[in-house]
Amino acid sequence: MGVTGAEYSFEKGCRNHPADIVFVLDESGSIWGPHFQEQLRFVNSVVDSFDIATGKTQIGVETFASDVRIHFHLGQFTSSGSLRDAVASIAQRRGATETAMALERMRTEMFSTAHARSEVPHVAIVITDGESEDPVATAIEAGKVHEAGITVFAVGVGVMNHDELHSIASSEDLVFTVENYDALKKLKDILAWEACKATTPKPTTTTTTLPQHTQRCRAADVIFSVPDDAGIKDTNTTLTFIRSFLDDLDIGPEAVRVGLTPRLCDDKDPIALNAHDTRSGYKANIRQVEQLFVGLDGDAPQRGDATKIAILIVDNVSTDPDLTVEMAEQALTQGVRLVAVGIGDKVDTKELSEIASGSNDWYHVTSYSDLSTLYDDILGVICRSL
Repeated sequence: MGVTGAEYSFEKGCRNHPADIVFVLDESGSIWGPHFQEQLRFVNSVVDSFDIATGKTQIGVETFASDVRIHFHLGQFTSSGSLRDAVASIAQRRGATETAMALERMRTEMFSTAHARSEVPHVAIVITDGESEDPVATAIEAGKVHEAGITVFAVGVGVMNHDELHSIASSEDLVFTVENYDALKKLKDILAWEACKATTPKPTTTTTTLPQHTQRCRAADVIFSVPDDAGIKDTNTTLTFIRSFLDDLDIGPEAVRVGLTPRLCDDKDPIALNAHDTRSGYKANIRQVEQLFVGLDGDAPQRGDATKIAILIVDNVSTDPDLTVEMAEQALTQGVRLVAVGIGDKVDTKELSEIASGSNDWYHVTSYSDLSTLYDDILGVICRSL
């Protein structure tokens, strides 16, 4: 979100919620020295919103350019005064913008069991003013951070790659942009308030355990075909959508196998149907796929007793509609149930209906962020096919 004139009232009660908060600060060569100092002053202004003490809020800071520097770990300073002095003394080194490296160090070192507390919320605030050296690697590392349960705020200063900011943040409402470093001060109360909410314990609720889909979703070969030209943000959304199915499918050599393939043919490394025997293996592999540009290994052994399901995700019309329909019909004759999912206003719903195996096997949503609304429907298609 951009900074507006809205007023945010910071609740004093929020100051009493313990949390581990790490600031990840850009110190690359694109930042003018006085602007870097503005960034440090902004950090201290946000820090003032929390009670810094043992057993309460702990702060850590790392900076990144061509490499990463950890200036102090969580809990190293237990008073606001000493913490402010430590932040103010950070000197800028300049260099490239290795955001991916910064996220990796933050996750594996700053929030390691040696430095972070397991019983309190983990929050990271990333401030940067430019695109990283490797946006794909940044998106992959951000996914690992999110999987680790760290709530990430992304603050962009100036002209930014907004897709990359969204890939870094845990959710869209945790993305903030300002026009310059001087404008950061306008963001202080907003960010402090949102960070405070992230550290507020959720009320305990009683839930009813529902029957698990894994009891009935067995012996299937499920292929996801995904766009290979989507941006970072949309790719991450697709990755998360596909990975979510692994929790409700009985993954194993005699149960459900999952594969990924691009819409276009290329020479990228695949995730084949027989690549993993466990859902954790598939999850780890999917997290590491470069922009989901993967191909299906045609040598993966087929199982005669397994239901074959292909889920085609598209965001544009095909270059050869007649050939597309012909291939879909060929897949049907080979016993493959094809589910078509169209995203956005560039798809042809008539083509989707012709590709799909049945009238209830095609879907259309307005954006990638709406994919999650189809989860239950598509999971139901998979399970009813078994």
